[in-house]
Amino acid sequence: MVAALAPSDIAAGSLPDAVRRAAGRLADEAGLHVECAVDSPLPRLATATEVVLLRGVQEALVNVREHAGAGAVLVRLSAADETVRLRVRDDGCGFSPTAPTDGFGLRVVRSRVERWAGG
Repeated sequence: MVAALAPSDIAAGSLPDAVRRAAGRLADEAGLHVECAVDSPLPRLATATEVVLLRGVQEALVNVREHAGAGAVLVRLSAADETVRLRVRDDGCGFSPTAPTDGFGLRVVRSRVERWAGG
């Protein structure tokens, strides 16, 4: 069932390819310098894990585009000890993760990660 709900970007290839495409779209559409680095090979991940990671990348890049005022972005998927770490860093204005907000993006990402991790 999870595989049927996987984003078409993953279904059509791999998580690294989907992340690279998302980064490339941001560069093309917003005119930002976007660097995308993916360790190879990544450990084998469950589809649900890949979905959480891809949705996290997508939401982070939307936030960069709409709120950061950034000129450059780094998207990195790295592997260590059979785990994968996702990092999205930009040179924009920053924000306080504890400050009240009307937005839903980061809350949705946090909720997905908590549901995926069982907590």
